[in-house]
Amino acid sequence: MKRTLKILSSEYVNYIPIEKDTIIEAVTLSYSRNIRINDAIIARHAMDSNASLLTDNIKDFKKISRLNLIPLKD
Repeated sequence: MKRTLKILSSEYVNYIPIEKDTIIEAVTLSYSRNIRINDAIIARHAMDSNASLLTDNIKDFKKISRLNLIPLKD
């Protein structure tokens, strides 16, 4: 928890509003990669923002090739 909170409060982390087009594209991504819609929204938002994704859910997100993943767990 401490590690995650430190990352989230870092000056290097930006919070970007999500756009309607991102949600719409996430629906297609969810279907094409057979992943949950919430994961697809997160992934599509990261890709649209040209951002890395910090996650401990590598198993599902690795199905998306253009996504830059950073594991939270070692």
